[in-house]
Amino acid sequence: MIYDLSNKHLCHALRPAHKAYNLQIMGAKQGRLFLNLSGDGILAVDVSNPAQPTGVNFLRTLGWANTMQAFGDDLYVASGYFGLNHMSLTAPAAMPVN
Repeated sequence: MIYDLSNKHLCHALRPAHKAYNLQIMGAKQGRLFLNLSGDGILAVDVSNPAQPTGVNFLRTLGWANTMQAFGDDLYVASGYFGLNHMSLTAPAAMPVN
C-alpha cells in the first residue's frame, strides 16, 4: 500500500494487492521508490503517480543489498560481501522491466 500524507492525514493512494512478497523498501529519490527483492536485486519503481506504480529499472545485486545511498543522479547500493553497485537515475534502463 502507498499512502498520501500531504494533507496531514492518512489517505490511500494505492491499495490493491500486487502479489509482491519478500521485499524491503530501501528508500525513495526523484519520484522513484527502490525495493530490495530478497537477494535478487533492486527494483526502481516510478511512483510519481501512486495509483499506477511502474517498474523502470532493475539493478541485479549478488548477495543481500543492505544499504542504499543516493548522490545527485547516482544511486549506490552495498550488497554484502559482493561490493558496491551503481545505478544512474538519468540513464536509460540497463535492464528493462516488463
